[in-house]
Amino acid sequence: MIIDVQNDYFPGGANELKNPLEAEKRILSLISESRKNSRPIVYIQHINPPDDYFFLEGS
Repeated sequence: MIIDVQNDYFPGGANELKNPLEAEKRILSLISESRKNSRPIVYIQHINPPDDYFFLEGS
């Protein structure tokens, strides 16, 4: 299970986290393994109102 991965957590994003690229490698590996084993993958995107500063539509 992978929860709460959004572009704003990565370099150039509004809320960059520590070592997001290392986490991304692990996440991509987990997604690949899930696909190989026919496990369901569900994507959800949190979008804030336009007057907020992060998780904006298109980010």
